Amino acid sequence: MTITQDDIKALTPIERQQLLTILWDVIEEDDYKDNLPDESVEEIKLLNERIEEYNRDPTSAIPFEEALKRLIN
Repeated sequence: MTITQDDIKALTPIERQQLLTILWDVIEEDDYKDNLPDESVEEIKLLNERIEEYNRDPTSAIPFEEALKRLIN
């Protein structure tokens, strides 16, 4: 099965977030973390915290385009 960027772009924002959550849950179940450097483990922990925050309050997030503008300016 091949999923393209266009397939993902065709999803609603909520469907994309659900897909991301499902993918992340599957990745977390793998044993890959046993071979990661400490820095990567900390980054994963931070990402999980941010996902939990988003799930508690979706209004806490900003669109990617807005985040990109803030980074550029």
